[in-house]
Amino acid sequence: MARGKPVGEPWATPMIARGFVEPRSKNPSILALAAEAGLGPTTVQRIIRREAIPSIDTQGKLAKALGIDVETLAEWVDLKARAAVRPHWTPPRAIASLTDENLLKVEAYINKLALEQIQGQVSASKG
Repeated sequence: MARGKPVGEPWATPMIARGFVEPRSKNPSILALAAEAGLGPTTVQRIIRREAIPSIDTQGKLAKALGIDVETLAEWVDLKARAAVRPHWTPPRAIASLTDENLLKVEAYINKLALEQIQGQVSASKG
């Protein structure tokens, strides 16, 4: 993997705290984090650079490796703002008839379902 930009915050501090550092420089190591999470280093690098949207499974693996909750990780990768780019789901046409208040309720419900799924997967991986 080619060396790129150094890992910035908010990733750097928990990576260093968990010992995911380069042996000589003691800078955050994407390779070490990727190995602990069971992911490819290029995948981790792309997520940190916000070039890729992690799957629910990947979010759980990264959160577990970093010792953080999945909600925090989701904030770091700005999943809420980026959710619109996910091409695999198209809302039903009837969504156009919903009020802003109802749209907020739908969004809150979807977020709740996704969070429950992420938490369930993280719990299952701990067991």
